[in-house]
Amino acid sequence: MTWNNQYTPQFQQPQYGQPQQGYAPQEEPIAPAPSFGQLLKSGGGKAAFNKDSMPGTIVTGTVVDIKTRQKKEYGTGKPMFSQKGNPKYEALITVQTSLQEAPDDDGRRTIYINMWGVQQDAIRKACEAAKCEGPVEGDTFTATYVGLGQAQPGMSAPKLYEYRIDHKPPVSFTQPTGGTQQPMQQQQGVQQQQAHVDPMTVTQLRNAGKTDDEIARLLGVQPVDVMRVPGRTAAAAEPSEPEF
Repeated sequence: MTWNNQYTPQFQQPQYGQPQQGYAPQEEPIAPAPSFGQLLKSGGGKAAFNKDSMPGTIVTGTVVDIKTRQKKEYGTGKPMFSQKGNPKYEALITVQTSLQEAPDDDGRRTIYINMWGVQQDAIRKACEAAKCEGPVEGDTFTATYVGLGQAQPGMSAPKLYEYRIDHKPPVSFTQPTGGTQQPMQQQQGVQQQQAHVDPMTVTQLRNAGKTDDEIARLLGVQPVDVMRVPGRTAAAAEPSEPEF
């Protein structure tokens, strides 16, 4: 058996760079441009937690931005779906903190919350405790990394967090009439004095070197509410000398 060296393929090579017959190039859809305010808030902050975060790490601050998006697989960037084919979503809550790990650190931290499984259960409990549908801009949001949960077969152990929302209801501009104004003001004063402060959060922040005044600002309460929590450190109990 011999090969015919004179054989030539009976098909034409495509001419690259030129549209083929029957092919019409399609233009990419142009997404609507965001508003100026949206651009200012875009970018969020650095991740509040990472692989080096230790159990007990707390990040707290004022909510400045909230976003939701479909979660993507780590490494591949592919959108994630449940076993039933439903998209998996995550919430991105950016808070303004007092943290500054570098000269250009603006203190913003973004907290990523899986909106399924144990993390969804944790944020749902926080909403129920705060009697709100979810955090909004201006609320004080606190996230505490608890540790790793129970791993399912073939899956990595989930990260467990506890969340807390100090929800600020909208201010009513209705002016009380007659003698009802003073009782309402007194009632607001009583509520302010009885602000809820989590002793564990206060203790952890004290151990991190925060003073009671700094903790009060982080949690959005009065310093006297923090001082009621026992176990103040000497640095927190005594005012520090000013640095010159």
